Amino acid sequence: SAAASGKAEGKKKGKKKPDASSAAAGGGISESEREEMEERYERSILTALSGVGLLFETYPEGGPPPGDDGEDAAAATTYANLLEPEGVSLLWKHLTSSRTTFRRAAYGLLCRASTRAPSATSRESSDLPAIVPRAAAGERDPSNFPHFFDALLLYVASLKKAATDPWDVSNGGMDASDLVKALGKAFRRGCHGSPAVRWGPGVLPLIASLPRTSSGIAHASALLRSLWDGRENAVSAADEGAVAGAASECASFLLLRKQKRKGEDDLDDSKSGRDDDDNAEAESDDVWRDVASFVPRALDYYLTEHKCAGAAARDLAETLSRDLHRLDVASRGGGVDDR
Repeated sequence: SAAASGKAEGKKKGKKKPDASSAAAGGGISESEREEMEERYERSILTALSGVGLLFETYPEGGPPPGDDGEDAAAATTYANLLEPEGVSLLWKHLTSSRTTFRRAAYGLLCRASTRAPSATSRESSDLPAIVPRAAAGERDPSNFPHFFDALLLYVASLKKAATDPWDVSNGGMDASDLVKALGKAFRRGCHGSPAVRWGPGVLPLIASLPRTSSGIAHASALLRSLWDGRENAVSAADEGAVAGAASECASFLLLRKQKRKGEDDLDDSKSGRDDDDNAEAESDDVWRDVASFVPRALDYYLTEHKCAGAAARDLAETLSRDLHRLDVASRGGGVDDR
């Protein structure tokens, strides 16, 4: 009996007590309960973001809410006034969430707010100019990147519509350097496996929105270099071709816009008698040569590297008939809109 009691005592001593810290951390709930709480939390956030987006879509700013009439009622639908700064900040915190689903829902909300509730995206009511570049740097999910790009373009358009320079940091715009750095990294990595056929067409409007200053052209050139380098990480031959086509299209646009601007400046100078330097942009020849190089690079790609002969022939014919013809007309002094 003594041996039995000793053995029992040893078992008691050898038995570990539950760790207090782990019990506290676990909150005394089971794994299944924890998973259920996580699911409820996710559904709640997604439902809230979707509901606010539906509210923006159904009752856009400028129109009276249900049952109200008059100018006062219309003014009440300014969501920045209804939500107050704290409420607006809660809308956009999920743009940089660690959860893929939350970020995607926040991108959709930003799309709707940019078109239907612009006060919720204004610099007076949100920190979006700082948040959006961080979102660009943090987004690595292939399925999310096209949604982010759509939201970015609509946000830039909403700033322009509000007569705000999207790139004037002192006036509520984004820091172009931060955004270009983040997007450049994403482009070099083929946007992390996201199909370029989905986000490639959006590169041109983004580059077109950059300022026409020397720094703006340098940013555009940097984006084109990153875009071109990312061809090697494209998920398919079609996506590789889409990247090459986007780079060529953007380069042609910048060159044509430069030629048109130069012609307008020359006309103004001839009328006013001012020197060319008065209106000329501070542009680096090296940067412009870099921009121009993407047109022949794309042609060389179509002729020697494209893996699909049929698609290569189609894309090459489109480039030759559209971009090269317009560049030739512009270089000979014709209008850039000539066909």
